Amino acid sequence: MKKTLLALAALPLLALGGCTSTYAVDLRNQASQPVFAELLARSPDGGLALVGQPIRLGPGDRGGIGPVSVDAQRQLVLRADTPGNPGRPAMLDVTPGTTVAIVGQDGTAANSPITLRPSQN
Repeated sequence: MKKTLLALAALPLLALGGCTSTYAVDLRNQASQPVFAELLARSPDGGLALVGQPIRLGPGDRGGIGPVSVDAQRQLVLRADTPGNPGRPAMLDVTPGTTVAIVGQDGTAANSPITLRPSQN
């Protein structure tokens, strides 16, 4: 009887699917331009899907994305871009938990390419 009850109690957990991981990003904009940032999940075919709410940060601003829970099998990436960026958007792989990241610029001109790196703090 106890085994039957335990098996029945486990059914809803099985229906939930696989394990999930929780991600959050604490982002600091040290670039001289406004930055638009978003958290993306890679699909098995290499595509990217938005998770969480994108944010806009002015120069010197700090903001966050998440926390968001996604399938533990998915890989997440932070993408940041700014109007007038002459290169590609900056991207940074993130791991479960909170990632603290810094947006900077590769040069001093207003239209210098932006960079994205993890904080050392």
